[in-house]
Amino acid sequence: MPCILQDPSLKVEPDFENEAFLPLRNIIICNDPNQNQESAAAQLVKDHHHDCVRRLAAWQAQVKNDEELAVQAAAALQEQEAQE
Repeated sequence: MPCILQDPSLKVEPDFENEAFLPLRNIIICNDPNQNQESAAAQLVKDHHHDCVRRLAAWQAQVKNDEELAVQAAAALQEQEAQE
């Protein structure tokens, strides 16, 4: 998995009711005639939240792994210095 450079929790959630997302909402509506602009925006919010949860879990795993590697590197350096 590529390195995640920024904590995903710091990103601002897009305003899916904004005009910029109209084409995307229209695609959702075309694929599901039971949807309208409001429900399509709500679906985008829900999907975005799900993706944020996934990315946050990956970030937390990466941070934990980085911390473990730092501890191992410090221990290896300390051992090397003790042998010199």
